[in-house]
Amino acid sequence: MLTLVGVMALWLVFLAPGYDRFIANVAVVVLHGLESPRITDSVRMDGADAVVSHTESFSALAKQRLDLRTHHNNAPFLIALILATPGLTRARRERTLLAGILLLAVTHVLNFILEVHWAYAVQNVGPCRVTDLRYLGRGFWQSLDNPAQAAKLALTSVREFYTHVGRLLAPIVLWVILCRDALAAFAPGGRVPTTAPRPNTR
Repeated sequence: MLTLVGVMALWLVFLAPGYDRFIANVAVVVLHGLESPRITDSVRMDGADAVVSHTESFSALAKQRLDLRTHHNNAPFLIALILATPGLTRARRERTLLAGILLLAVTHVLNFILEVHWAYAVQNVGPCRVTDLRYLGRGFWQSLDNPAQAAKLALTSVREFYTHVGRLLAPIVLWVILCRDALAAFAPGGRVPTTAPRPNTR
């Protein structure tokens, strides 16, 4: 618990601002490559919020605000889990931390993209734009013959899952995968690593 509190304080004060800015900029570059026509123009940071602006063709859309502090608050949890894992050498712990943060950053970039395109779907623009308004009130299975509405509903379901479940599970899953050998030693029947006794030279 003390490890988590210390990491959380260090993260919020020193690391979060730069990390949030990095994730937002990378996500916008990816969005530029995915969108056709391009809807997303740029992003700027306003405190802990990322403010997404749109291209001239979609300037009527309101700027979107994403609270990245909430989106990225699982990073200190992953760091604390790795730091508290017994049986890791210093070099292995450092490699595991680097790999864990990089993999978690991928999920944060994907979440940023998901949030932006979910907002577009709600406003009925972009890839999920539904032109046949009869489908707007239908469920997923009744909308399979309308790819845009089916995609909109699927996007909403994925966002809901990640917001309420995936964000909490991501650091735990990464920790278990990256530290599986160290954790296996503490499972029933596992062998806890011990330091070999020094030979008695007397």
